[in-house]
Order: sequence, then structure tokens, then C-alpha cells
Amino acid sequence: MSRISKIFKLSWSDRRLLARSAFVMCAAAAAVRLLPAAYFAAALATRLPRVRNQSQTPERIGWAVSVAARYVPGASCLAQAVAARHLLERAGHIARINIGVAHDSVHGFQAHAWVEAEGRILLGGVACAARYHTLPLHPESAN
Repeated sequence: MSRISKIFKLSWSDRRLLARSAFVMCAAAAAVRLLPAAYFAAALATRLPRVRNQSQTPERIGWAVSVAARYVPGASCLAQAVAARHLLERAGHIARINIGVAHDSVHGFQAHAWVEAEGRILLGGVACAARYHTLPLHPESAN
């Protein structure tokens, strides 16, 4: 089945969400590449204004971001996390970006970003919490 036919089999709501995710993913990928890291450290610690419209579930938003990331150049894990957090919080869900680091003799130093919403990891892989040491980006996690 071609990609186009798969898109036409989606509901209008899912098509709109996928298009919005692709747009936000492009903006997030550009921002991650162009803006200084200090900007993200401050931005990740602040909450976005929420719209009380929970028409899309967190799982569906995570799905849309992961699909859009396949087609957007430069869609790193941080760009995906930024896009997902934006879409989740705009939809009225509380979302949190975590950034973790790991180091071992085989892979060397690695960093990874993932998104949690409603107590579940939605984007970035469930094994993240176990493999990566989470950096204290959030005031409540610094204690």
C-alpha cells in the first residue's frame, strides 16, 4: 500500500494532526539546529500555555510526531521531543521532556531526549529511563 493511500485511509482528525505534527516538527528541527543550547535549557524548564481541548490523546499525538519525524530532515530525538511537548501541551496534556546521558566502553558518550505525559513515556523509547542518567532539567527533579 502506498504512503498516499495510507494517508487517505486516516480520519480527517488524524490527517490534520499529522499535518500539524509535520509543521511543528520542521520548526523544532530548525530551532534545534539554529538556536543556542541555553535557549532550550530555559525553554524546557517552563510550561507552555495550555488549551483545554483534549480532542487528541497523548498516544495519538506521539504517533503523529513519530510518523512526521520519518519525513523531516534533521528530526533528532530532541526535535521530536520539542515538537511532541508543544503539541501535547497545546492540546491540554501535561508533558515533560527528559534528557539523559549514558557512557560505556562500546558506544562512548550518548545523549537522548524523550517525552513523558500522564506518567508514561510516549516518545523516545521505554528503555530510556533505565539506560540513560536523566539530567535535572525540571525544578521538581533537582531536589
